[in-house]
Amino acid sequence: MELIGCEVEHKAFGNGVVVGADGKYLTVRFGTAEKKFVYPDAFVNFMKFKDESLRPLLEDDLARRRNQDAAEAARRAEEKRRISGHGIVIPGKGIGPVDEVLNANADDGSDEEI
Repeated sequence: MELIGCEVEHKAFGNGVVVGADGKYLTVRFGTAEKKFVYPDAFVNFMKFKDESLRPLLEDDLARRRNQDAAEAARRAEEKRRISGHGIVIPGKGIGPVDEVLNANADDGSDEEI
């Protein structure tokens, strides 16, 4: 969606015009001042397009961002699960399962190697 030239209304800065867009950030001119905003996040609470016909496109971009955020959260959770499941100590999380087994076998007097 081509955003340069679109008019917006910001809760604090008032009316402005998009003068730059790189896919992640929008630069908006409010009078003589320019402000940079994360796109599409700024449209959740602070800003809106003056042209309501852009709303469906914005909703698509917001949905895409939510899906990306959910996928990233799932990836991080899986990575955390994978790391903690292999006995790697995570600060603040204590000792992992492999370390517990090694520590238990070290004190049992057996000659068995792990």
